[in-house]
Amino acid sequence: FERFLENFPTSEDTALALFHKAGAHYTLKQFELAAKSYQRLIDEYPKAEYAKAALFNLALAYKATGKLDRAEQSYRMYIISAEGEPSGKDAQWELVEVQKERKNFREALETLERIERGADNETVLEAVFRKSEVLLMMDDRDGAVLAWQQMLPLTPKNNAFRIKGLINLGEEYEKRKDDCGAAGVYEDITRNAPQGNVAQAARERAKAFRASCGGGKAPKGKAGADSDESSGDLDKTQVMPDDEEAPKGKGKPAKKAPAAPAKKPVEAPAKKAPKNKEINIPGMN
Repeated sequence: FERFLENFPTSEDTALALFHKAGAHYTLKQFELAAKSYQRLIDEYPKAEYAKAALFNLALAYKATGKLDRAEQSYRMYIISAEGEPSGKDAQWELVEVQKERKNFREALETLERIERGADNETVLEAVFRKSEVLLMMDDRDGAVLAWQQMLPLTPKNNAFRIKGLINLGEEYEKRKDDCGAAGVYEDITRNAPQGNVAQAARERAKAFRASCGGGKAPKGKAGADSDESSGDLDKTQVMPDDEEAPKGKGKPAKKAPAAPAKKPVEAPAKKAPKNKEINIPGMN
């Protein structure tokens, strides 16, 4: 790629060569060099079909070098350029992680609230759980409890983020000597936990705390009270658009990339914390 750029600095394929050169540096963990090539592509070829993907990857490269202010700026620019696209949401999740690292907790909460708006149920549950994590970083335990309580009526009931949030809520009720509240939460987990060991541990705790609170139902507003139930960053960089797809407004197809990586839609980059991913839920002690 370097030789091509030296011999053909103004070729139609220069932007493509820069994109692959940057990607090669990134794969080799040469993040400073990767950022330099991505930035050059964006500056010199802002209308190239690879420029938007380069902006997302530039943010990843800056994050890897610890230049979090530049990473945040790049993610914000990408989010604007990819408004309404799945990759724009992916960039929002990445932005949250950068804001947390920079200790911009209020901004992280605001970003999570934007992610929630109009999102599917699974995404809402993860966003609420992530908000509780940020609130704990801010030493706002009461705020985290409210976030966990917010998860109680949400579906799907067996969502891993919901179960983890309820485990945290049950343990918090235990610390606050709210036996009936703890019993209601653990009964919910018993019904809905996808992992047998978690459900079994919750069942034992529910039984103990229900007995200690007189065997009655949880107070209204607590879990179980009104239940309607009867019972990497290295692999994130964006790749080239499909060679068969012509850029919009052009009369000829996009030029084929030499030794192109596995082809995926440019508008669907990977994300560090996929919105529907499973999280590990250890068995309760």
